[in-house]
Amino acid sequence: ETLRRELQAQREARQLADVSAGQGQQVLDELKRVLQEERQKHAELRQQLEAASVEREASEKELEERAARRESARERTAQLEAEAAEAREQEKEAKEAAARAEAALAEVRGELAASEAKRAELAESAKGAAEQLSSLEAAKAQLEAELEALAEEGRRLDDEEASAKKGSEEVAA
Repeated sequence: ETLRRELQAQREARQLADVSAGQGQQVLDELKRVLQEERQKHAELRQQLEAASVEREASEKELEERAARRESARERTAQLEAEAAEAREQEKEAKEAAARAEAALAEVRGELAASEAKRAELAESAKGAAEQLSSLEAAKAQLEAELEALAEEGRRLDDEEASAKKGSEEVAA
Protein backbone atom coordinates (compact mmCIF):
# COMPACT_ATOMS: atom_id res chain seq x y z
CA GLU A 1 0.00 0.00 0.00
CA THR A 2 2.84 2.39 0.67
CA LEU A 3 4.31 1.50 -2.58
CA ARG A 4 1.09 2.14 -4.29
CA ARG A 5 0.76 5.41 -2.63
CA GLU A 6 4.25 6.29 -3.67
CA LEU A 7 3.53 5.26 -7.24
CA GLN A 8 0.32 7.16 -7.12
CA ALA A 9 2.17 10.19 -5.75
CA GLN A 10 4.80 9.87 -8.46
CA ARG A 11 2.12 9.62 -11.11
CA GLU A 12 0.38 12.65 -9.77
CA ALA A 13 3.68 14.45 -9.55
CA ARG A 14 4.41 13.55 -13.20
CA GLN A 15 0.96 14.64 -14.24
CA LEU A 16 1.39 17.80 -12.27
CA ALA A 17 4.81 18.28 -13.83
CA ASP A 18 3.35 17.68 -17.28
CA VAL A 19 0.57 20.15 -16.57
CA SER A 20 3.08 22.56 -15.12
CA ALA A 21 5.37 22.06 -18.09
CA GLY A 22 2.45 22.72 -20.45
CA GLN A 23 1.45 25.74 -18.48
CA GLY A 24 5.06 26.84 -18.24
CA GLN A 25 5.33 26.58 -22.03
CA GLN A 26 2.17 28.65 -22.37
CA VAL A 27 3.53 31.19 -19.87
CA LEU A 28 6.86 31.16 -21.72
CA ASP A 29 5.11 31.65 -25.06
CA GLU A 30 3.04 34.46 -23.53
CA LEU A 31 6.19 36.06 -22.11
CA LYS A 32 7.88 35.76 -25.51
CA ARG A 33 4.87 37.41 -27.16
CA VAL A 34 4.80 40.21 -24.55
CA LEU A 35 8.57 40.62 -24.92
CA GLN A 36 8.19 40.83 -28.71
CA GLU A 37 5.43 43.47 -28.30
CA GLU A 38 7.60 45.42 -25.85
CA ARG A 39 10.53 45.25 -28.27
CA GLN A 40 8.28 46.49 -31.06
CA LYS A 41 6.95 49.28 -28.83
CA HIS A 42 10.53 50.09 -27.85
CA ALA A 43 11.54 50.24 -31.55
CA GLU A 44 8.53 52.46 -32.32
CA LEU A 45 9.36 54.72 -29.37
CA ARG A 46 13.00 54.89 -30.54
CA GLN A 47 11.80 55.89 -34.04
CA GLN A 48 9.46 58.48 -32.52
CA LEU A 49 12.32 59.73 -30.35
CA GLU A 50 14.61 60.02 -33.40
CA ALA A 51 11.87 61.79 -35.37
CA ALA A 52 11.27 64.11 -32.41
CA SER A 53 15.02 64.73 -32.17
CA VAL A 54 15.19 65.62 -35.88
CA GLU A 55 12.11 67.82 -35.48
CA ARG A 56 13.65 69.44 -32.37
CA GLU A 57 16.87 70.14 -34.27
CA ALA A 58 14.84 71.66 -37.13
CA SER A 59 12.87 73.73 -34.62
CA GLU A 60 16.09 74.87 -32.92
CA LYS A 61 17.55 75.80 -36.30
CA GLU A 62 14.37 77.69 -37.18
CA LEU A 63 14.47 79.44 -33.79
CA GLU A 64 18.11 80.39 -34.38
CA GLU A 65 17.20 81.73 -37.83
CA ARG A 66 14.29 83.67 -36.34
CA ALA A 67 16.58 85.05 -33.64
CA ALA A 68 19.10 86.06 -36.30
CA ARG A 69 16.33 87.73 -38.33
CA ARG A 70 15.06 89.51 -35.22
CA GLU A 71 18.57 90.71 -34.42
CA SER A 72 19.03 91.84 -38.01
CA ALA A 73 15.68 93.62 -37.84
CA ARG A 74 16.71 95.28 -34.54
CA GLU A 75 19.98 96.41 -36.08
CA ARG A 76 18.20 97.70 -39.19
CA THR A 77 15.63 99.47 -36.99
CA ALA A 78 18.41 101.08 -34.97
CA GLN A 79 20.16 102.10 -38.19
CA LEU A 80 16.93 103.54 -39.61
CA GLU A 81 16.24 105.38 -36.36
CA ALA A 82 19.74 106.86 -36.47
CA GLU A 83 19.25 107.85 -40.12
CA ALA A 84 15.85 109.36 -39.27
CA ALA A 85 17.40 111.34 -36.39
CA GLU A 86 20.15 112.55 -38.71
CA ALA A 87 17.56 113.47 -41.35
CA ARG A 88 15.54 115.38 -38.72
CA GLU A 89 18.71 117.20 -37.64
CA GLN A 90 19.55 118.02 -41.26
CA GLU A 91 15.97 119.20 -41.84
CA LYS A 92 16.23 121.41 -38.73
CA GLU A 93 19.55 122.82 -39.97
CA ALA A 94 18.05 123.36 -43.44
CA LYS A 95 15.08 125.19 -41.92
CA GLU A 96 17.43 127.35 -39.86
CA ALA A 97 19.54 128.05 -42.96
CA ALA A 98 16.37 128.88 -44.92
CA ALA A 99 15.25 131.23 -42.13
CA ARG A 100 18.68 132.91 -42.14
CA ALA A 101 18.56 133.17 -45.94
CA GLU A 102 15.03 134.61 -45.74
CA ALA A 103 16.19 137.17 -43.16
CA ALA A 104 19.21 138.05 -45.31
CA LEU A 105 16.92 138.34 -48.34
CA ALA A 106 14.56 140.62 -46.41
CA GLU A 107 17.55 142.71 -45.34
CA VAL A 108 18.81 142.89 -48.94
CA ARG A 109 15.30 143.80 -50.11
CA GLY A 110 15.19 146.53 -47.46
CA GLU A 111 18.59 147.80 -48.57
CA LEU A 112 17.44 147.61 -52.19
CA ALA A 113 14.28 149.58 -51.38
CA ALA A 114 16.39 152.14 -49.49
CA SER A 115 18.80 152.25 -52.43
CA GLU A 116 15.89 152.69 -54.86
CA ALA A 117 14.49 155.48 -52.69
CA LYS A 118 17.95 157.09 -52.53
CA ARG A 119 18.31 156.69 -56.32
CA ALA A 120 14.90 158.32 -56.84
CA GLU A 121 15.91 161.10 -54.45
CA LEU A 122 19.23 161.52 -56.28
CA ALA A 123 17.44 161.49 -59.63
CA GLU A 124 15.09 164.19 -58.36
CA SER A 125 18.09 166.13 -57.01
CA ALA A 126 19.88 165.66 -60.33
CA LYS A 127 16.80 166.89 -62.16
CA GLY A 128 16.64 169.93 -59.86
CA ALA A 129 20.39 170.46 -60.28
CA ALA A 130 20.05 170.17 -64.07
CA GLU A 131 17.24 172.74 -64.03
CA GLN A 132 19.30 174.95 -61.74
CA LEU A 133 22.35 174.49 -64.03
CA SER A 134 20.23 175.34 -67.03
CA SER A 135 18.98 178.47 -65.23
CA LEU A 136 22.54 179.34 -64.24
CA GLU A 137 23.77 178.86 -67.81
CA ALA A 138 20.96 181.07 -69.08
CA ALA A 139 21.82 183.67 -66.43
CA LYS A 140 25.52 183.35 -67.34
CA ALA A 141 24.74 183.82 -71.01
CA GLN A 142 22.63 186.89 -70.13
CA LEU A 143 25.39 188.22 -67.87
CA GLU A 144 27.99 187.57 -70.57
CA ALA A 145 25.79 189.41 -73.03
CA GLU A 146 25.39 192.28 -70.57
CA LEU A 147 29.14 192.20 -69.88
CA GLU A 148 29.85 192.28 -73.62
CA ALA A 149 27.39 195.16 -73.95
CA LEU A 150 29.11 196.97 -71.06
CA ALA A 151 32.53 196.26 -72.58
CA GLU A 152 31.27 197.62 -75.90
CA GLU A 153 29.81 200.61 -74.08
CA GLY A 154 33.14 201.03 -72.27
CA ARG A 155 35.07 200.93 -75.59
CA ARG A 156 32.65 203.37 -77.15
CA LEU A 157 32.94 205.64 -74.16
CA ASP A 158 36.74 205.32 -74.33
CA ASP A 159 36.61 206.12 -78.02
CA GLU A 160 34.37 209.11 -77.34
CA GLU A 161 36.60 210.29 -74.53
CA ALA A 162 39.67 209.90 -76.71
CA SER A 163 37.92 211.80 -79.48
CA ALA A 164 36.78 214.45 -77.07
CA LYS A 165 40.29 214.78 -75.71
CA LYS A 166 41.69 215.04 -79.19
CA GLY A 167 39.08 217.61 -80.09
CA SER A 168 39.79 219.59 -76.97
CA GLU A 169 43.51 219.51 -77.71
CA GLU A 170 42.81 220.73 -81.19
CA VAL A 171 40.57 223.44 -79.87
CA ALA A 172 43.14 224.42 -77.36
CA ALA A 173 45.84 224.46 -79.96
